[in-house]
Amino acid sequence: MKSNSKTIHVKWVRSAIGFSYRQKRMVKSLGLRRLNHTVELQDTPSVRGLVSKLSHLVQVVNPEAKPDWAAVPECAFRPPEDAEVKARRTGEQSSGGRELETSQSKSNSKKV
Repeated sequence: MKSNSKTIHVKWVRSAIGFSYRQKRMVKSLGLRRLNHTVELQDTPSVRGLVSKLSHLVQVVNPEAKPDWAAVPECAFRPPEDAEVKARRTGEQSSGGRELETSQSKSNSKKV
């Protein structure tokens, strides 16, 4: 929902079994899917009218504040390190993942 428009939080608190099909359809039109489901709706006269007609089935509740720990990510992913970065950390020189051939090894491989 837009942050500049006023909203209300509606919670389905009582089953619609035993009530008319019209009331069941009104509960569904509010976007409620199951008991104890809470939805955020724009605070308009039409929504207020539906909530007042269904006052025995739904409640207007305060939004639940998220706990502080919800803002902390469960795990952090880092991109894989390059061989050069690893070498700098360990103090070794990087060969880019390949062995460097010396002129001696090239000449030996040609003679064989």
